[in-house]
Amino acid sequence: MARPEHRSPDPTSGARRMAVIVTATVLGGMIAAVGVIGSQALEPRLTQSARTALIDAGFSSVQVRFDGREAFLSSATATAARLDAAKDVVEQVDGVRWATVVGADATPGATSTPTPTPSPTPTPTPDAETIGTLTSTEVLFEPDSTVLSAAALSQLSQVAGILTEFPELRLSVTGHVAIPTGTPADAIAFSELRAQAVIDELVRLGVAPSRLEVVGAGTDDAVGDNSTPEGAARNRRVTFELQEGS
Repeated sequence: MARPEHRSPDPTSGARRMAVIVTATVLGGMIAAVGVIGSQALEPRLTQSARTALIDAGFSSVQVRFDGREAFLSSATATAARLDAAKDVVEQVDGVRWATVVGADATPGATSTPTPTPSPTPTPTPDAETIGTLTSTEVLFEPDSTVLSAAALSQLSQVAGILTEFPELRLSVTGHVAIPTGTPADAIAFSELRAQAVIDELVRLGVAPSRLEVVGAGTDDAVGDNSTPEGAARNRRVTFELQEGS
């Protein structure tokens, strides 16, 4: 019966195995290094492409940075809706894996803190004394005139100041005449001219025309006796009344 052949150990086999291990380790390190270098080279290209796409789409205020192929968007001024739209733009860029919206100063993956909504500024409300000043003001005119006197201009400056301080107020500006010349329609038309002269001055002082309404009362609502000079002078006037809702 033949005896099995006995082979002596190959003294080089261990060295070959060690060489294979070393070679694999070196190649693995080279591959990892190539991956890092490739990532470093990729990020500037993706950043440039994403910035160009954002500017073309009208999102120049949105900033973008990359970690590999992942984009992170932020902006100090853009709304959440615009940031979401910018995110869609960046995700369409060739080579981008995905995009994430972060805070203006956040690091990738961080959650931005929403800015609290400021409380609305309360609208100032005039007190009874201020309302009384407006409704008791009477701008007087010379007979057959629509010209504002120096005293009238001073009064209207005060009225304009109140209207500026309380922007919700709207006024009906009513003109009156004393002894009419012509028909009642002529009296109303002339009283409207007086009211318009007052409105023109208030507008010149900065009051919006939409807050002022012309009303012509003609000879109605007389407060003085037209048979006396003093009474007639009181009737040649323009008065103010708060519009409903003011």
